Amino acid sequence: MAEAGNSDYIRKDVFDARMDRMEMLLQKTVTEIKAYVDKAISDMKDEIRAENAKFRDEVKVEINGMKVEIAGIKTELSALKAEIHDVRNETRLLSTRIDSLENVFYWGLGGFGIILASAVIVPAILGFLKKFFTPPVTIEDVERIVNTAITNHLASTRGGNAQ
Repeated sequence: MAEAGNSDYIRKDVFDARMDRMEMLLQKTVTEIKAYVDKAISDMKDEIRAENAKFRDEVKVEINGMKVEIAGIKTELSALKAEIHDVRNETRLLSTRIDSLENVFYWGLGGFGIILASAVIVPAILGFLKKFFTPPVTIEDVERIVNTAITNHLASTRGGNAQ
C-alpha cells in the first residue's frame, strides 16, 4: 500500500463525504440564487406594478383633461353651428331683400325710361300730328297770295291804262 500523504488515491468514504458536502453547498447556492432571483422578480413585479399604476393614473388624468377639452370643443362647435345657421338665415333674408330692391330698381329704371322716351317721343309725335293736321296752305299763305295777286293786278291795270 501506498503512503497516505503521497497517495494519488483517496478513500471512497472520504470521496463520498466530500461529494456530499459539495452537493450540499451546491444545493445551498442554488437555493440562495433561486431565492435571490425570486426576490428580484418579486421586487421588479412590484416596481412594474407601481409604475403601471402611476402611468395609468397619469393616463387617466390626461384622458379626463382631453374629455374636458373635447366637451369644450363640442360646446364651441355647437355655438358655431348656431352662428352659421343664423348667418345663413340672415343671408337668405338679405338675398330676398336684395331681390326686392332689384325689382324696385328695375321698375324705377323702366319707368324713368318710359318718362324719358315720352319726353323725346311725345314732341316728335305732336310735331308730326301738327304737320298732319295743319293744312298745306295757311291763312297767311292765302293772304300773301291774294295780296300778291292784287298787287300784280293793280300793277298790271296801272300799266295797262298807261298804254
